[in-house]
Amino acid sequence: MDLMKEPPQSQCIGSLIPSDRCLTQTERLLDDEYWRGQYNFLLSKGYRLRSYFHPEPSSRSPEVSSASNSWFREPSADCDLSWWRPPFVWSPDAMDATDSVGSLVTIRSMQSDNIELGLLRRFSRLSIRADGYNHCIPITEEFSDPADPSVIFVVTPYLVKARSQKLLRIDDFTELCEQILEGITFFHEQGITNVFLTQYDLPVGLETGALNPRGNYFRPNFYFNWYRRYYFSRLNECQHEVTGIAPAGDSSKERETRQLKAQSEGPAETNSKRRDLQNFAAYVDHARQLNRWTLSCFEDLLKRMLEDDYPPDAKVALKEWIEVRDNMSWLKKGWWVNTS
Repeated sequence: MDLMKEPPQSQCIGSLIPSDRCLTQTERLLDDEYWRGQYNFLLSKGYRLRSYFHPEPSSRSPEVSSASNSWFREPSADCDLSWWRPPFVWSPDAMDATDSVGSLVTIRSMQSDNIELGLLRRFSRLSIRADGYNHCIPITEEFSDPADPSVIFVVTPYLVKARSQKLLRIDDFTELCEQILEGITFFHEQGITNVFLTQYDLPVGLETGALNPRGNYFRPNFYFNWYRRYYFSRLNECQHEVTGIAPAGDSSKERETRQLKAQSEGPAETNSKRRDLQNFAAYVDHARQLNRWTLSCFEDLLKRMLEDDYPPDAKVALKEWIEVRDNMSWLKKGWWVNTS
């Protein structure tokens, strides 16, 4: 599916508020009946929800009942997609669906003034998607709800939790970490922080178009060097901070204004930036302790990220990470990894 066309500039940056305020907004809890009401409309757009959400009871698979927790609506063995698992978006406004070619996608029902929607639009512009460090989940299509123009349906790739998928080799693990650092570097350069909230839960998911009955994505043999793309899926708790880096779409005058403001407010390295990197380093350091022979080469970098008064920023940390990874022996790269 093609990426969305570039929206007007006002759509990309109009929702952003240049401050240290958290971007969390009150979210709607969308129940089963809401999605049943949208079934035919989404079908007309080329997206089919599971038959569980069909508006006609006679068209639903038998013996299917809603669970008390709407995220764990487990269909019976007779239901289509009986192996279904929640999409990684982990949002009360999201649901899984299949597109016209049968690939899984995630559909979110968002308010048009939602700040997170503004960020997703901004980072889905074709010009900024070309940045290899941009690991923000892309919008592939969006359309309005005809019954409520304030509601925008946003279609994104379907993600599975990166941590739920077994990594076999050290090189798989270091590739995952490198992509996370790329994403952190990209967001920090765009003035977005607070994207790695805790060392115990990875902020990224792995794109997949199909699952198998055990809930794993289809994939070729791990022994072959198959590149897997990881995406940051949610930005609802991030912070947008004033930095000298202009966001995509800024005019030269706006860029100059931001640079002057950044200079007057001191260094752009903030506590929230440091927290992102410290949480990343703590996650990796836990894995290092489980894989001392293979990952000990990252110890010095991780120690500086965790303990130094002036730790390396994301860009420097990424550069050093790549250098260390490139110098690893093929034996260590191919060794089994323990991430339990």
